[in-house]
Amino acid sequence: MSVHPDAGRRHPSTDVLARQAREIGRSRKETRMKHDLSEARWIRSRACSTDGCVEVALLADGTVALRDSKGAGKPAHVFDREEWSAFITGVRNGEFDLPAG
Repeated sequence: MSVHPDAGRRHPSTDVLARQAREIGRSRKETRMKHDLSEARWIRSRACSTDGCVEVALLADGTVALRDSKGAGKPAHVFDREEWSAFITGVRNGEFDLPAG
């Protein structure tokens, strides 16, 4: 039985794809960190408790920032329109409902 000379070695394109994925992830993270939230108008749900709440801000560039009201000094998570739309659709469909208990 002969063994192919490249057996057990990763294909070079696999390394290229992995590197590109890391660069895209790093690029998206750097972009998210650059948002100026000093002028953001944070919206809090009327359903919030006194223990804290999630706040949302619609940013001028069309992205959406999300933060925990208890940690307002921490960096916010920023989502583009597609990401936010997918999340809201999941919420409306009950995908994030807590288990009954």
